[in-house]
Amino acid sequence: MSEENQRRRTRRRERPAKKKKGGILAICLAALVLAGIGYGVHTWADYSGTLQSSAEVTVEIPTGSSGRQIAAQLAEDGIISHKTVFYYYLRLNGSGANLKPGSYDLRSDMSFQQIVEALSAGNQQEDVARITFPEGLSLREIADLLEEKGVCPADAFLDYLDTADLSRYDFVAELPDDDRYHKLEGYIFPDTYDFYIGEAPASVAGRFLDRFEQIVDQEIRDRAREMGMTIDEVVTLASVIHAECSYPSEMANVSGVFHNRLDDPANYPKLQSDVTIFYIRDEILPYAGSDTEDFYDQLYNTYIHSGLPVGPICSPGEDALKAALYPTDHDYYYFITDKESNFLYAETLAEHNANIRKAGI
Repeated sequence: MSEENQRRRTRRRERPAKKKKGGILAICLAALVLAGIGYGVHTWADYSGTLQSSAEVTVEIPTGSSGRQIAAQLAEDGIISHKTVFYYYLRLNGSGANLKPGSYDLRSDMSFQQIVEALSAGNQQEDVARITFPEGLSLREIADLLEEKGVCPADAFLDYLDTADLSRYDFVAELPDDDRYHKLEGYIFPDTYDFYIGEAPASVAGRFLDRFEQIVDQEIRDRAREMGMTIDEVVTLASVIHAECSYPSEMANVSGVFHNRLDDPANYPKLQSDVTIFYIRDEILPYAGSDTEDFYDQLYNTYIHSGLPVGPICSPGEDALKAALYPTDHDYYYFITDKESNFLYAETLAEHNANIRKAGI
């Protein structure tokens, strides 16, 4: 066979293989087109709510949630499939700023527009509880009051505060990783609030923490830095001040005693504040168990633990926070109150013992 004939046969044998490659390419292109169409159909179904389940899901939107966070929450709860598409839908029609926190019963067969309308209308529950939280309440007392007024279960509220990631708040992100009993004891700012009956714990917590963030402004942060204190130390000291003294006129004097002791740890390593013992007795042991007493004594009992307790023991108000930051400049290291609630201060232990006898205690 000639060389020319051999080349022709070889070319004829190669032609079917060339056609096969073209067929594979066509199949791949078709698959890509179908995938694109499928994604488009799926996205349209998500946008319009067609071909979706009609089952209701309760969705909780925390206070302070951004449009991106709301989209992520809706996707996590199965209301939408494409959180990025929903987020840009909010951006394009400018509706993100109108969405309100709360608890909503939503369905995945709702269109994007229906979801936006529901979240913009807010929580539709008509029953509202207006509650005034006095200064100096413990976190447990605040939770019990919420439950008593029908806002949310006490344990659900406490569990949320202890376990939720609330690091979007700077003051929470700055908290040390320690063994305090309630992570956010002291950070529920005492004030008057309006809550929906049956409101979600996340939404309730958001209202409290938003208020605290408003109170702890740059002026307070600057003063704390000037004093060499963290915000957590300020709140902790303020909580002890308030628990010891409910009179605003005396708070700066009491603060001065504690600051003097904190500034002289060699001679006064312990604050020796009775209210830290009461906190363990009344707010921890009934719930954590009596077998935890030694453990929490090492953290909170200021007759055992040096310096400030591990964390706040109640929710201080503005007066106590101000007193913690602006103590009276004096030389007292002791104080006591008599039966008429008069404050008696002393520079030495001998003077303090004399005040105890004078107070008839």
